[in-house]
Amino acid sequence: MILWCGSVHAKGETCTQCGHAAAHKVGEEIFADDPNPVRHEFTSYLCCTCFSRVMGLRNERACAGAQQAARVFEVLAMLRVQEILEKVHPDKAAQIEWLTSPHAELGGRRPLEAMAEGKAGVVRDMLEGALQGLPS
Repeated sequence: MILWCGSVHAKGETCTQCGHAAAHKVGEEIFADDPNPVRHEFTSYLCCTCFSRVMGLRNERACAGAQQAARVFEVLAMLRVQEILEKVHPDKAAQIEWLTSPHAELGGRRPLEAMAEGKAGVVRDMLEGALQGLPS
């Protein structure tokens, strides 16, 4: 079993506990070899107050710190996108074309749109694949 939580995927969701805007997606994955086969996976969306209460955090500042860390990782992913994009497409015009063109790997969406929605890691992974010779 794995317990995970993240804030990037909670955008637009409401807290399942109180109905306020959600800031966290919390989930549990159960592996196929789990000794209790009747259990099922769990996903819930929580606001910072409920997340702090459920996770046993002392206050909402800890929650804000987790959100800030998530934003830092997103910025780092964006910087890596820029770094790889400059290697894959040295020409600025080609970079802009790539960022503003729909891509099948993003469900027909543009990389700039995906990054604006907090999915810079997905765009980064696409470009890292391109560095290894995979089409992007």
